[in-house]
Amino acid sequence: KSNMFENYQIVIGQYNFGRYTLNSIFVCVLAALGQVIICTLGGFVFARMKFRGSKLVFTLLLITLMVPVQVTIIPEYYIMMKLNWLDTFLPLIVPSFLAGAFGTFMLKEYFEQIPDALLDAGIIDGANAWKMYIYIFLPQCSAPAATLFIIAFMNNWNDLLRPMLYLTKENLYTVTLGLTQFQSQYSAKWNLLLTGSVLSILPLVIVFI
Repeated sequence: KSNMFENYQIVIGQYNFGRYTLNSIFVCVLAALGQVIICTLGGFVFARMKFRGSKLVFTLLLITLMVPVQVTIIPEYYIMMKLNWLDTFLPLIVPSFLAGAFGTFMLKEYFEQIPDALLDAGIIDGANAWKMYIYIFLPQCSAPAATLFIIAFMNNWNDLLRPMLYLTKENLYTVTLGLTQFQSQYSAKWNLLLTGSVLSILPLVIVFI
């Protein structure tokens, strides 16, 4: 009689799935945190610091939402190769910092709703733009920042294209790349594939909670 947990033992023990999960958590947490930082900064700048050409720059930023990743992945790969970042986690983390058009738009709209009285109070107290961002605006945006963190974490967790391009060493595999071990061109180990899928969604559930 087979043990109902035998598949989990095989996936974690023989296929090193625990290491893949830790790799994904490391990559996704850093990528999501970086995106939150960049997007809160960008949202604050576009919402409260008016400068010549700000509307044009913001429009160009929003246009990037319509550009699929498949269009930019080849020049991106060339850049990563020139930087000697292949077989490292950097190509999975750094581009996420720069792909914050949606988050910047969301934070900009939120920052515009913050009362001007808070901004005026900061000016009276002699706060510069950096202090206003740190002490006034950033504490006000915990809810949208948490939302953006969850979205960015999910997007990076489910990403398969970049890990397939940039990672060849098995000890660097992410969860999505690890799941491909259970499926080949002509067959699939469905019991292990489904077991790995169950394990892969647990961190997402924890992040939502």
